[in-house]
Amino acid sequence: MSLDAVGQLRTTTGTIATTSDARLKKNVTEYTGALAQISALRPVHYEYREPGKSFQMPGRHLGFIAQEVEQVFPEWVSQGDDGYLMLSLRGFEAVAVRGMQELSAENEALSKTNSALQSKIERLQAQSKAFEARLLALEGNRR
Repeated sequence: MSLDAVGQLRTTTGTIATTSDARLKKNVTEYTGALAQISALRPVHYEYREPGKSFQMPGRHLGFIAQEVEQVFPEWVSQGDDGYLMLSLRGFEAVAVRGMQELSAENEALSKTNSALQSKIERLQAQSKAFEARLLALEGNRR
């Protein structure tokens, strides 16, 4: 872990706790559109070219490319004194939770639509059988 002069913390674990008390916040607004933003992110596997230089462990990692994330969440990207971009995924949990909520709402709406369509299909099948029976009866009477 390293701490630079402007207070940027680099850690290999990514574990940092911050205050989140409502009494400290203002201008709180509802967040929407998480699914679109999540879909715009590209998770990648990668290895650091010079792990020691970037204070990272050697080997394969899973994450994002800062330049790509910056297009979706510019507030998550900052530039270090060395000129390299850094990610602070502060708020990612909220984005993930909202995305799951949006998926859940979509799933619920699709389930209701599916149930309604299934009921309609069953009614139409029953109607079709009734029409078929009437047709057979009419054809039988003509003979």
